[in-house]
Amino acid sequence: MSMDSDKPTSNNPGTVEDLHKQCQSVYPLFFDGIKILLNKGLSSHFQVSHTLNLTNSEMVGYRFGATYVGSVPGPNPPEEYPILLADMDPKGDLNANIVHAFSKNFRAKAIAQIQKSKWVSAQFTGDYTTDNYTASFTLGNPDLINGTGVLVTNYLQAITRNLSLGAELAYQSTPQLPGGHMAAVTLVGRYANKNSAFACTLGGGGQMHASFYQNC
Repeated sequence: MSMDSDKPTSNNPGTVEDLHKQCQSVYPLFFDGIKILLNKGLSSHFQVSHTLNLTNSEMVGYRFGATYVGSVPGPNPPEEYPILLADMDPKGDLNANIVHAFSKNFRAKAIAQIQKSKWVSAQFTGDYTTDNYTASFTLGNPDLINGTGVLVTNYLQAITRNLSLGAELAYQSTPQLPGGHMAAVTLVGRYANKNSAFACTLGGGGQMHASFYQNC
């Protein structure tokens, strides 16, 4: 959510996924080992990267990446779409992302991961935004033949310029669960002003996650 008080035309609260983003962004990213990253822009729309990881994890080794940004203007200039990102290692393991804004209000994202020539995961997300609310859905690893997968839907509404409230419903279907499926409801809220933000999520089982951000 924009914290700029000079833009009164829109009070969109952002997405539930980014509810704690301001607080999370101030934490450093820890890395065990050495990482060498080289980026090279080939044009105004295309960039390649070379990454070398020296670590004890499975991500050790070299990865080649590429990023393409299209020329279709997005709803929030200077954004342009579509955006395609991918990286691959010498064994052919691939991570790929596609993001596109189909209209002023609707943006979609697809993520795929391939390891050892097999699909490991696939995820599809759609966000519909207006001046005062955002409705989103995420479909993870859908298998229509076996009836398995994960579906997450959420809604975040701006009640006032500072207060946003919403809810999230998560549903999973898999033979590994008792009864074959489960669902969970989470309530979310955020109060933000120009210099600070407080966000909270409350699960049906009593779980709570809270964050506070202060711009000093």
